[in-house]
Amino acid sequence: MPDPDLCTDSQERRCRYARFDARVIAASNQEIARLVQQKIFRADLFFRLDVLRIHVPPLRERREDVPQLIDYAIESFNRRTGTRFGNLSEATRAALQRRSWPGNIRELENLVERTLVNSTDPVVDESLMTSGVAEQTPEDERQRIVAALERNRWSREETARELGLSRVTLWRRMTRYKL
Repeated sequence: MPDPDLCTDSQERRCRYARFDARVIAASNQEIARLVQQKIFRADLFFRLDVLRIHVPPLRERREDVPQLIDYAIESFNRRTGTRFGNLSEATRAALQRRSWPGNIRELENLVERTLVNSTDPVVDESLMTSGVAEQTPEDERQRIVAALERNRWSREETARELGLSRVTLWRRMTRYKL
């Protein structure tokens, strides 16, 4: 029964309320049970959250998942930005699968996104990745824009969409690079 003090209808004192079922999923990179023992984490909160434990090993221990995670990162980025970036070459995929990934999936997703944004070709090769970080010079950016413009038959709207830029930003960069 709802609390009558919370009702807004003062004449009838009836409330309308909706039932809902909520679940909380919490993750941590630390051992919470140990933190409870050290009195760093509240025990009551721990016992409310500790219904079902799922251990997900770090990415370095499940490298066989890297190819699927790369595909997911590319699809997710394309969907989020409305672009249609290509893919990573097999050599690049193999190099990514060999990495230790101390930053786990976030590091992988950020590297894939950075690499795609900086690429000028539909298929990205390993040379674009410099010690794990794709770096871009002004000349690289100019070449990337020209390549995208050519792929889109110089349609600024399509090129901006592919590059994940607004049309105004693309226009400014075209002006900067005298395109």
